[in-house]
Amino acid sequence: MILDPNGMPILQPTIDNAETATFNTAFAAVGTAFSGFTGTRQIQTFVWADNAARTAQTGMTAGDEGYQTDTDTAYRYDGTAWVVVGVPDTGWQVPTLLNGWTNYGGGFQGARYRRKDGVVYVQGRINDGTEGVSVLNLPAGFRPTASLEVPVILYAGAAGRLEVRTNGDMIGVTVDTRGLSLSIPAFPL
Repeated sequence: MILDPNGMPILQPTIDNAETATFNTAFAAVGTAFSGFTGTRQIQTFVWADNAARTAQTGMTAGDEGYQTDTDTAYRYDGTAWVVVGVPDTGWQVPTLLNGWTNYGGGFQGARYRRKDGVVYVQGRINDGTEGVSVLNLPAGFRPTASLEVPVILYAGAAGRLEVRTNGDMIGVTVDTRGLSLSIPAFPL
């Protein structure tokens, strides 16, 4: 039996998609995000392997909690949707640029990304790569739940287009290799 910090028993999680993670692992990963009880109603705690399993979850009530193993993310059900909780600010991370892309230099911010309060931010100016291929790959935990198509600013202020895919690839669809701004609109997980 697993107990919360107050010594109260916590329900064992429902594990789907042949997920082998144990609740002990999930509990240790997110700490006190799982409280065990809310008022007089015992909450349910779910563990999912991926976004598809979380999206398919049924039988939840407001206050229920969950943990998604592939993104190391805790959620709380608000009565209509799963909401990210307890996600720390990752600070700025420096990606590996792909396919010949390099940081622009000359005082411009280099490529970087971060997750803060369940929202992903990407910034920087790069150049010298190949059009139509991946500029960089965002790691799990920083990827959108649906592919995004975003406008970008190119060399000399021209407009371009970048795709951010669910596998983390950021594809420069319409770009200018002389300069590409990665300062795209922030997106929620």
